[in-house]
Amino acid sequence: MTVAQSQRSTFAELYVVNESSLPTLFAWKPVINSAETQSVGWKMTYRLRYIYGGHWIWAEERLVTDKQVTDKQMQDALEEFWEEQDSDFSKVVNIQRDEYWQPLVITLSEFIANGLANDQKNTILENLRNYDREIANARVEREYYIRGWDMNGNPVISISIFSSIKSTVNFPQEVQRLNEADQDRVLGLFVRDTTSDMKGEIVGVVGRLPEHRSRLVKLTTRPEMRKRIQEAPDSDLVVKIKSGNNEYDYITSVLEIVIRTKDYKRLKIDGQKAIKTLQIESRLRSKMVQEIANILAKRRYIYPEPVSDVEQPEYFVSLSSLGVSNSVRLGDDHICQADAKIIMKELKKHPMHRKATSLEDNSPLKIGVLNFIGEDTRIRDYLFDISSKLHDIGFKIEFMTNAERPNPNSQYEIESSIDKLANEAPNIIIAFASGSPTDADDEEDDSLYNMVKAYTIKQDIQSQFIYERTLDNSYAIANIVLGIVAKTGNIPYVLDQPLHYTDIVAGIDVARIATKRRSGSISIPAITRIYTNDGDFMRYILSESPIEGETLPKATLRRLFPANLFAERRVLVHRDGPFRGNEVEHLYEWGDEIGTNFQLVEVIKSGSPRVYTNHLSVERPNKGDGVKFNSYEAIIVSSLPPHKDSSPRPLHVRTDGKLTIEEALHSILSLTLMHYGSSLQPRLPVTIHYSDRIGYLALQGIKPNSTEGTNPYWL
Repeated sequence: MTVAQSQRSTFAELYVVNESSLPTLFAWKPVINSAETQSVGWKMTYRLRYIYGGHWIWAEERLVTDKQVTDKQMQDALEEFWEEQDSDFSKVVNIQRDEYWQPLVITLSEFIANGLANDQKNTILENLRNYDREIANARVEREYYIRGWDMNGNPVISISIFSSIKSTVNFPQEVQRLNEADQDRVLGLFVRDTTSDMKGEIVGVVGRLPEHRSRLVKLTTRPEMRKRIQEAPDSDLVVKIKSGNNEYDYITSVLEIVIRTKDYKRLKIDGQKAIKTLQIESRLRSKMVQEIANILAKRRYIYPEPVSDVEQPEYFVSLSSLGVSNSVRLGDDHICQADAKIIMKELKKHPMHRKATSLEDNSPLKIGVLNFIGEDTRIRDYLFDISSKLHDIGFKIEFMTNAERPNPNSQYEIESSIDKLANEAPNIIIAFASGSPTDADDEEDDSLYNMVKAYTIKQDIQSQFIYERTLDNSYAIANIVLGIVAKTGNIPYVLDQPLHYTDIVAGIDVARIATKRRSGSISIPAITRIYTNDGDFMRYILSESPIEGETLPKATLRRLFPANLFAERRVLVHRDGPFRGNEVEHLYEWGDEIGTNFQLVEVIKSGSPRVYTNHLSVERPNKGDGVKFNSYEAIIVSSLPPHKDSSPRPLHVRTDGKLTIEEALHSILSLTLMHYGSSLQPRLPVTIHYSDRIGYLALQGIKPNSTEGTNPYWL
């Protein structure tokens, strides 16, 4: 994009569709006996492309195509589906032509994104190979993602770049060398089928190929895969791969290892080097996107210029246009900037918004200490600094008699040490651990973090981890102190101006974690976190009812939004991800019954195009920059990553229309200020921040004894 050097502009990875290039589209409406119609629908489009050619997508619960086929041809295809050994196709009852169908704007966009643009896939990937980078034992590859959008009645597509790390190990060759006793070493690896886009985790070893070759040849519908299976050596291994909710048997000859963050140690990857190489600075990222746009524009699918505030200013927003303040209010209505160091300085002269009831009468804040590092004078100095800063802002501090020094590898010693500290009723336990937060493996059930967190939460004691590497960083103390203050039930500050369009803000989430050895996922107890309209934390409500499928049942929603807290109020609900099934209808029905106006906002973390600024060169945007697609949908930059070479990932925000999209964005940006003690700019509002952690902790059994409380135990 070219602009005058004196002019600053904002633009996005969005391109307007050239509607004159769109072919005539036809739609077929299948009857599917399954709630998973999208999964079945996309499988059918994949097969129909092979049978009849043309372009096929799944949209509006229909098969949409530019290929004209007869009723008999479609019936023949359906009967071919039924003959295949695929349980999904057995759920398709019939497929009827929809003669009166007219495509929605979003369908036109998606047909370009998932249909016509696929013709240029090889050209695009060949161009992206220029931007791949090598690191020790791996290769960082650039990939792309295109999706459609409805921009106020106009079809547009977004083009986004993402990176993945592929192992340079010759996986098929290494697997063929494994003896039977060592074959389980492949379990847990994440792999990609080099003949398609399928990715998944190896969850089982089926056996050597000779025992399965005939079966696999019959199962595959792709000529290329059939040829690869027929030509693969007898020493090839057949493995079971879980991709989404489906499982497939694959020969390892067509697989390569895709490296995730948790695989770095296992596959001997330099984590720091990998993270640095994965990052793409804004100028280069926008250049890569524009080169893909030029390829598509050459085919007249889109117009070549990105959507910008130069040509279409009405679609763009900023902090100032949304009226978002960067200030907070202390206890005596003193206003200051929302910065940890500034807040700590101001709290020396002004009271905090609200002290915990247990500390209001100048009772001491009791601190217990777990030392997993050993003798280190820096620990004593750090505790002194923490104590001094807490004293400066009005807390009387009392340390437990002695610091406990349990063996970090002994659960018995850890629990015994916590029991000793618990006898003195501390408000919080500070745990000093070796390494740094990035070294900690919190995904393991028996990690030090999880062992301490689980045992302290069950005793209603908060904990604060401080890692060895942090002891040399005095800049972190202000954030740690604010974190300790918040964890012990205090509210240091609130928003300087309440959200005038609501009375209560609640965040709701259900975390689900995919099972490792079977299809599906484990449903975690749902939680609501409830705040006043100025960000004062009221309480959490945890539902422990088992949840089947993807939708929160009506009874569970009513427990999460009890009438005694929500009746006769305006309630803004932030949902982490999209609402599922009948959740919206159930909330409206409950609202009608208790006189509550539920204002529903979906906050979706993935799939959004990036936004840029352009002045003397292309740069990353400012916090609060965003694009309004229409009156109910937008993307917004809610935080900036710590690495200046990284481009922020906007949030995708949708409303139910009871709030304006501007009000929804305002609420999200405002409530990112309420993360007490966070050393990094949080991407999510406090209402749904840490949702993943809450769900993960619950899966490990790490949750308080009470299903309601006023201490944010997840911090």
